[in-house]
Amino acid sequence: MRLLVVTNMYPGRRKPNFGVFVADRVDAYRSLGADVEVVANTDPRKGIRVVVKYASLLLRAVWAAAKFRPDVVEGHYLWPTGIVTAAAAAVARAPYVLYAHGGGGGGDDSGGPQVVAFDHVGPELGGRP
Repeated sequence: MRLLVVTNMYPGRRKPNFGVFVADRVDAYRSLGADVEVVANTDPRKGIRVVVKYASLLLRAVWAAAKFRPDVVEGHYLWPTGIVTAAAAAVARAPYVLYAHGGGGGGDDSGGPQVVAFDHVGPELGGRP
């Protein structure tokens, strides 16, 4: 399975624990034999830089989707990464799954991830019309 993971939190030099839970998922997928490509934001800074971070994430995710051709695109966080994930999935013509970490995605305040699955693949690829 070819999996493209798009996330706005991933460990980097500045913050090695930033989004470590996503890195753990990627490691687990790879240990099961999946071919995983990660497009991530490793910069936790906020402010005006956020616009640049997400524009870069969008461009890199769409490029990776076109080049890597994943079977599934996985996105971490609904906003704004969900929009980036949907764009990458459209380019790859693949379904995508979004995770809403820490509650707020469906009224569950347990703090665990919530899965929101969307199938935007047309009937010609086995999706719903």
